[in-house]
Amino acid sequence: MVMWAGLSLFTLAYIAQNKVTNFDPQQLLLTASMAQDFDGKVKSVFSEVGQPLHKTVFHIGEQSCDCNNLSSTHIRKLNRTFAENGYIVKTVNPKEATKIRKLIPSYPAMVIFDESGNLGYLGPYSTGYFCSPKTSLIEPIANTIVANEHLGATVIADGEGCYCQS
Repeated sequence: MVMWAGLSLFTLAYIAQNKVTNFDPQQLLLTASMAQDFDGKVKSVFSEVGQPLHKTVFHIGEQSCDCNNLSSTHIRKLNRTFAENGYIVKTVNPKEATKIRKLIPSYPAMVIFDESGNLGYLGPYSTGYFCSPKTSLIEPIANTIVANEHLGATVIADGEGCYCQS
């Protein structure tokens, strides 16, 4: 029994470790985000998916990604916060949106446009294997965006967690 439990824990740890990857492994998002016209490019890409952009949240993900399924509880919690503050929530499958797939290296991810239609956040929900609220990157930022207290766009390209590549 002890040997079975040990082998099970080892197998689970091995699988979890192999699923943890960098959000932006080639640093393409990081490099692109340094361009002066980056916010405008993001707005242009997402304008093709949904109008208007003001007070809009885009979840980037798809059902066959196990990581997307692991973050479902976190996503529901975030959706409640956004809905309570009048935000429109949309889901985009990166496999069906070529320009988004080229822009965002991994998913699950989130893009938030503030009440003026400006980019507020682009990046992963959180870090770590389970993508949980405990390791959330987005919650403190989302709270400042919905309160209209943020100072501009936050783009997070650095993070290790459970992500599927675009």
